[in-house]
Parts: sequence; structure tokens; C-alpha cells
Amino acid sequence: MLYKNTRNEMKGFGFIDMVFKLTEDQERAVKLAKKWFYSSECFQRPFVIQGIAGSGKSSTVSSLIEALDLSMDEVTYAAFTGTAAVNLTRKNNPAITIHRLIYRPFVDKETHKVYFTLKERDELEKYKLIVIDEGGMLNKKLLEDLSSFGVPILVLGDKEQLKQFSGEDSGIMDKPDVVLTKPMRQALDSPILRLSYKILNGEQITLADSAPDNGLLVIDKNDIPDYYYINADQIICGLNKSVDKITSHIRHNLFQLTQPFPYENEKLICLKNNWNKSTIVDGLEMDLTNGLTGYALGFSDYDDRMKTFRVIFKPSCKQQSQAFSNPLKADVLYFTENIRNENQLYSEEFSAKYKRVLFRRSHSGSFEDINKFYFGYAETVYKSQGSEWDNVLYIDDPWGGKDLIRRQRYVAVTRSKQNLVVAI
Repeated sequence: MLYKNTRNEMKGFGFIDMVFKLTEDQERAVKLAKKWFYSSECFQRPFVIQGIAGSGKSSTVSSLIEALDLSMDEVTYAAFTGTAAVNLTRKNNPAITIHRLIYRPFVDKETHKVYFTLKERDELEKYKLIVIDEGGMLNKKLLEDLSSFGVPILVLGDKEQLKQFSGEDSGIMDKPDVVLTKPMRQALDSPILRLSYKILNGEQITLADSAPDNGLLVIDKNDIPDYYYINADQIICGLNKSVDKITSHIRHNLFQLTQPFPYENEKLICLKNNWNKSTIVDGLEMDLTNGLTGYALGFSDYDDRMKTFRVIFKPSCKQQSQAFSNPLKADVLYFTENIRNENQLYSEEFSAKYKRVLFRRSHSGSFEDINKFYFGYAETVYKSQGSEWDNVLYIDDPWGGKDLIRRQRYVAVTRSKQNLVVAI
């Protein structure tokens, strides 16, 4: 089957006209998905397509939508994280987060906590198909709530990625309807994707894998030139201690920054979802979600009693984005104490050291209103999953058993869209 992708003339994107041939696996996926869609089964369970990077999941879905003669107004794409939703939108698949699609957030006036209520069923009745990307992040409750709207759901996922979700495992990726096992011809032309397939086969990354004229360079991690740190859109590594080391090197040695708090225009990363805050990125309304990177445009209202300050935060974007409309209250302790999650705040060490601060926060009802940021120069592989950047520096320091190390390396190298430097 020859598939011509001419359906997109979206705002912010140029006209796309590409012709390519679907693989046998893709043709089979389209055929089975059509059969599922036109049967009552589509209202009983999602259709699941698994595939590694470069196997053509996105083009398979585009071909299916065309075969079903669905308009773009009848299809919605969604992902668990805001960054994954933005990546879909940049590929001409306008998307939103799953939470924004099916939930309505509200703030309890007494506790100041954010809760969610399901939208009314008729609010999604205009859709004939929901496409969920990064299906491995779906927990059981989220999948049940999605299914309650009675709209056919197509789930995409990669079994080789890292499993990460909160709550009970939905098991959605355990029994796929179709597994795309063969890379598309275009994928084989990419040295980065060829390296990812080598990793999946259990082979080691070597200096000989370099293809500098085609966007891939493998270097010695004991001698990384500073310009790779500076020019990377994102640095990825395995361990939090490596994130700290890289952040310290960039801030103190390269930029000569001395204070523990961020300076204006420093890169930050959000470490906790706040579904009650949103802004516009690439024409998409994006929530303040865990893993979202951006820049600090200004600061105000430092509160020593609460250990908070306010920051004007603008998400990173190659196209166009807006800063969050109001300065966001941020936690000072995440910067001064290198905190990564709220559990650390309640540890014996911090509870004793900041007993009065935590008491004030608790009794003022401000816990939920304090956003969690840290310096965003580097992030772990786990945090990077679901995101993509043009230029990535991956410092290879994985942890865990053999299979987990293989998956970490695979996820890390496939975060790059154009240029990848791997330091081994």
C-alpha cells in the first residue's frame, strides 16, 4: 500500500506531501484496526499497536485515519505528559494531555488541594477515535476513565521503553493487537536509530559507531569538551548524582554562577504536576507537568518563612510559547537542598531541619500551591522519556541489571531527533 500524507495544513506547520510504502506489518495493522473499528469490539477494548522507534507507528495511524475517512476534527491525540503532547503536535498531530482531555480540575477552598472530576460524556461525543501515545504510562484508573466515554481508543506504545506509571498497572501493553517489528526504510538511513537497534540487540556502544557527518558522535566521557555541554538542547544521564555533577559544572565552572538560587534566564525543569496551571506552547494549551523544561524570566516575592519565591516560567520551545500568565510560587528547598521529590521533605533529616517551615506550610494550606522546580541543564533517562530534542548529549552511566541498562540506553539515544553525542 502506498500512503500519501497530504492531510495536514495545520496552523503553524507547512504543507506536507510525502509518499511512502507501508511495510507488511503496517498494512496488517491497518487491516486489523479497521476490522476492530467497524465492529462492536471497538467499544469494549482499546486496539493496541506496539513498535520500536522507527517502525512506523505514527504513519500507520495516519494511514488508518485516512482509510477510515475520518476528518481531523473527529480524531484527537492525547498523551500522559505535556511534553509528549507537544511532540505529537509538532508532527502535525494536534494533541493534549489525557488529563486535559477527560478531566476538569478544581481546587478545594479549604485544603487548597487540586482534585479532578470526569467531564460529561457528551463533551467527547464529537470524537470518533482517541489516539493515545506513550501507552506504557497508562495506569488502570486512567484507562478505565478514558474508556468510560464510549469512544474507540487506539493505544500506541514501545515495549522496549522504561515502565513508569503511578497506581496499578493497566496491563494495556502486555497483549498488543499488532507488533511492528521491522524498521521502516527511512529509519535504517539514520545512524541514531541504527545505534538504537544495536542496543536492543544487547550490543555495546563503541567509538566506532560514530557517524559525525550524519548526526551521531561517540566520545570518551572522561574528556567531554565544554561546548557539548553548552550546545546541547538537553543533557541526559542515568543517575541523579550525575545530574548534580553536570549542573554544578555548567553553573559554577562554565557560567561562573555562585548563588544556589536560579538566575534570570537559567534553564529549569518542573518536578511535579500542577494541573491547575497552564500556558500556550506551539498553539497547544499545556499544563505545568513533571518533566517540562523552560527558562526563568524573572523572580519576585522571596518568603524566608515559607522558603518560597515566585518565578516567571516560560517553557522551552523551538516554535512559539508563552510564559505562564502569573508568576509561579516555587520551593526554595529544592534548590538549596538538592531535593528531587516531596518524599525527601518528609524524611527524618529534613523534617527535623525544617520543622517550622513545614508546619507553616501545612497550616497555611499552601503545600499544593508550591511548585517544584530544579535546574534543567540535565535530567535522568527516566525523566526524559516522552520528550524529544534536536540536539542531545547522552552521558552513559546506566544503573540496574542487564535488561534495565539496555532499556535506559535505548530510551536515551531515541530522545534525539537530529544530532546525538554519546559519551561512553
